[in-house]
Amino acid sequence: MAVKNFKALTTFVNFLGPPPSRPFFNEQPEAHQPTLPASSPHINPFSSEPPRHPTQNPTPSKTLTPNLPNNLSLPSRRSYRRIGKSLDPNKGKTWSNHCLSQQGEKFLRTLIDQQFNVDRLGEIFIEFLDSNVELEEFDFGAKSLDVLGVIGGLGFYKKCDMALKVFERVRSHDKAKSLVNNSVVAVIFNILGKKGVVSVAGSLLNDLHKDRFCIDVYAYTSLITAYASNGRYRESVLVFKKMEEEGCKPALITYSVILNVYGKMGMP
Repeated sequence: MAVKNFKALTTFVNFLGPPPSRPFFNEQPEAHQPTLPASSPHINPFSSEPPRHPTQNPTPSKTLTPNLPNNLSLPSRRSYRRIGKSLDPNKGKTWSNHCLSQQGEKFLRTLIDQQFNVDRLGEIFIEFLDSNVELEEFDFGAKSLDVLGVIGGLGFYKKCDMALKVFERVRSHDKAKSLVNNSVVAVIFNILGKKGVVSVAGSLLNDLHKDRFCIDVYAYTSLITAYASNGRYRESVLVFKKMEEEGCKPALITYSVILNVYGKMGMP
């Protein structure tokens, strides 16, 4: 009887199959994990150090300083200089003196020297004018280019007063007065305009008229531009009208400048 009951129990167990891996119902509820407050510090589960309370003062971190030899120290903070030649008014540009002769370049270099004495201008001007050349062999073309290059170079190096002195020296010299042409006059008007002494340019125009010097359209345009760049628009218009009265025909650049002046004046 017992054997029959054991066989029946075994058959019933095999019918049910293997027992489940976990029970249908947990006899004990899982332990509830507390939720950390938002202000709690982050806890690293792999760290052996105890968590630090937020109210505790943190220990200041130590700055690691390398062990340097006694004769070696850390470099001090450098003061960086702005890129560019701020002290140079021409922003590093150089004067192109390809039109100057050797004597003209020497004359210009002497004039732009910081230690040059203005009282020696007459002396070195005669030296530049003669240049060991006989009077009958005087080359007016080459000297005219030198005068133009020297005055233009003085304007480039912001030597306005010296440029005007050289110009007056050329005008007043019997041998050199013929070297003054409209290109030189246009350059000197431009230099005076940039310097802001357009009244001097206006007086120079009257002096040239007294000397019966025939001023061309480019010299007039340079003077009109000088007045306009300094905000003296009425004088620009007066010079333009004087140019037309003398029969000097305006060029395209002259019309461009005077139309800009009319726009500045609010004229239709």
